[in-house]
Amino acid sequence: MKTNGIFNVPIILCVTLASGISFGSQSSKASLKKRKNQAQQYEVLTNEVDQEEGVSIRKINQISFLDESKELDEEVRTIVEGGFFDLLKQNEFQIAETMISGMPADLTEDDLGYTPLMYGVVNGKKSFVRKLIVHGAPIDQTDNKGWTALMHAAVSGNAECVNILLKANACTSIRDNEGETVLGHVHQLIEDTTPEQETWNARLHAVCVAFDAHETRASSQALSSSSKKAKKE
Repeated sequence: MKTNGIFNVPIILCVTLASGISFGSQSSKASLKKRKNQAQQYEVLTNEVDQEEGVSIRKINQISFLDESKELDEEVRTIVEGGFFDLLKQNEFQIAETMISGMPADLTEDDLGYTPLMYGVVNGKKSFVRKLIVHGAPIDQTDNKGWTALMHAAVSGNAECVNILLKANACTSIRDNEGETVLGHVHQLIEDTTPEQETWNARLHAVCVAFDAHETRASSQALSSSSKKAKKE
């Protein structure tokens, strides 16, 4: 049995469920037995998949049944959410994406205040980011430094994620704990970047283009709105 890396998450959940934790309100013995059977079946399937390389659809499907269960008690829910963040830290976004529907929209990691959206934009995971936004993830939520997902996306040079957030109406005027805005961070990065850093310069340029496009869209929408209002009058 593999016990390293991301495989710890499903195995821990199996052990937790099969060990007989009390599930909130007093569940019937039949219900508890059913959950234990689910855990045992899940562990067998996980071990079979672990012998293969990479992540298979079977592994993803088996993970999904736990995160969407409405009967999980708070202790197990905490383990599931912790496992979700473990997947993000290990860049296993393909698996994590299948779990989004079972996670709270405002899920936040305690130690740094990071949200799943922040992990997604830093790593440039566009599909993951879009699915979180559709799920209702708070776009302008800040971490312990006062940084938003937009700030993380911009300073990481991930222009496509910046564009996704801006189209979802991410706020550009929020200031972090140091009083800096997202554009302030970008301008500082540009000043600190040397001409020799061609790739990084190109990424920062793309970020600036995304902000410029956003300003153009905003101006165009405002002009269109004013024009329609004038015609009505």
